[in-house]
Amino acid sequence: MKELIEDLLDGARQIGASDLHFIPDANQVKVQVRSASKLAALQSMDVELYDRLTLHMRYWCSLPESNQRIPQSGVYELNQDVIRVTFLPSFAQTSMSWRIPHDTFELQHLLRSHDVERFQKVVASHHGLFFIGGSTGAGKTTVLYALLNQLKHERIVTIENPPEQMVDGVIQLEVNAKAGLSHRHLLKETLRADPDIIVIGEVRTDEELMVAYDAALSGHLTITTFHTASIQDGEKRLTQLLGMATVERHWCVLTRNQEVTCEWSTFR
Repeated sequence: MKELIEDLLDGARQIGASDLHFIPDANQVKVQVRSASKLAALQSMDVELYDRLTLHMRYWCSLPESNQRIPQSGVYELNQDVIRVTFLPSFAQTSMSWRIPHDTFELQHLLRSHDVERFQKVVASHHGLFFIGGSTGAGKTTVLYALLNQLKHERIVTIENPPEQMVDGVIQLEVNAKAGLSHRHLLKETLRADPDIIVIGEVRTDEELMVAYDAALSGHLTITTFHTASIQDGEKRLTQLLGMATVERHWCVLTRNQEVTCEWSTFR
């Protein structure tokens, strides 16, 4: 089964895909990839093989079989790769998605030089809430980890659910609700650890957004990724949740076509 997984990852990586999706129907399973924010077909597999694959992934992700009718996510480790796996049960079948790990890039290899300089300027400010935004497949996580790899002279603590890459010199904390390690609890402990920069993985819920906001209110530069198509949409959600935000907000919203472009703004 591991050979099949390696083949699927290799095929997706060859076309620069960020995600791999398995969509079953009655007769076969379509395998699709997301590359440059667009979906494309990769291959198909028979239902029996897909069932064996999902059983294998659930087992090694330590996901309970008794909860198969609710959405689940976990981490699958293969050699040096860490794959984030998500199961979404529908009325008839359960689809599966993988976030594909890639080698860590240098920030200057991903972005134009003036955008790299803007990143460096925001980090040098050492305060505020820094959103790296974009739609699915825009490169938010890739850019975040490239940035972290350039900040090893800083004391950085991340709160992630789960960590998608290991970064030398960075303290990476993993959310574990069953063990009582929520975003809120981990932030409380992080603030006692004298960080220079706090990273709140990917903000998906209002509670996680509130935690990121509170981290910035503590006076630390707080960096997070945020799913949004534009700065205006992101600010609108912030206003709906928080009212008038009182911390400085830096926005970089990524768009990925042939290259990654950035839309920037700062609100004070």
